[in-house]
Amino acid sequence: MTANIKPTEEDFLDPAQWMSTQEFADILGVKVQAVWNRISTGEDMPESYRFSKRLTRFYRPEVKAWILARQRVTAGAIQRIRREAAQARA
Repeated sequence: MTANIKPTEEDFLDPAQWMSTQEFADILGVKVQAVWNRISTGEDMPESYRFSKRLTRFYRPEVKAWILARQRVTAGAIQRIRREAAQARA
């Protein structure tokens, strides 16, 4: 888990700050079920936030920090996160 990157109250109200499990799986290059398996086994991952019984999201800044902290990160993943962050700010 990434240290000290937690959403503020305003972030919870901003949909652009959150990514779906599918988006997160796409960034990792795995299937959604693999993300769920990692969540359930407690693997080192960004925290998932459950908004309702059927809605789980990942906080974008936390995902970005987690990816940057990993040694096996690809340049393509970093570029994708930067592109998405720029779109979210626009």
